[in-house]
Amino acid sequence: QKLAQHPPIIRAFQTLKECAMKNITIVIPDRFADWEYSLIAPVLHSFTTNYRVRYAAADLNHKTSMGALRVIPDLNFADIPAENAALILIGGQDWRELNPADRATLAAHCERQKTDGNLLAAICDGAWFLAANGLLNDRRHTGNHLDAYRAEAAYHNAAQYQDSQREAVRDTNLITAGAMAAPAFSRAVLEALGDIPAEVLAYLPAA
Repeated sequence: QKLAQHPPIIRAFQTLKECAMKNITIVIPDRFADWEYSLIAPVLHSFTTNYRVRYAAADLNHKTSMGALRVIPDLNFADIPAENAALILIGGQDWRELNPADRATLAAHCERQKTDGNLLAAICDGAWFLAANGLLNDRRHTGNHLDAYRAEAAYHNAAQYQDSQREAVRDTNLITAGAMAAPAFSRAVLEALGDIPAEVLAYLPAA
């Protein structure tokens, strides 16, 4: 009760709590795929207390999903934190429309995430973005179509592509999936974080 009478102390505790929370950054293009993150975000935001979930896009203008959901991003690419427990790229119809500067900025974040050993996860055309920027050349991976990867000059790893339309593929700290593998992708991401309660994971489809 005494603490409740001292707002500065309460604010200090809130600040400490926020500092202890781990960043989850979900990258969305315009016309993003609603279903591809729909299990991940609620678990991390509403069923755990360890994570701060934020959405990043090329700019802070509202983005409209394929299901007509309008979202105002929290961050632009330049402001994505250097430390993320997970950097998650969600599919959508506008990935190929990124301008060169935005593409380079996001690719640099993805490369750092991967090199630092933190979780980098991508589904559908989010995985295509990794392939197009040479970030799948040393790991097992999957996606929508191998031919789409082969069309990218920076992609050189067809040998480690796994044709797995209903399953996610994890190789160390990298997770990829095709558009129809969203449930498996969600479980793979949540399991990889390592601290999601088993009773929560029990409700999710097997990866």
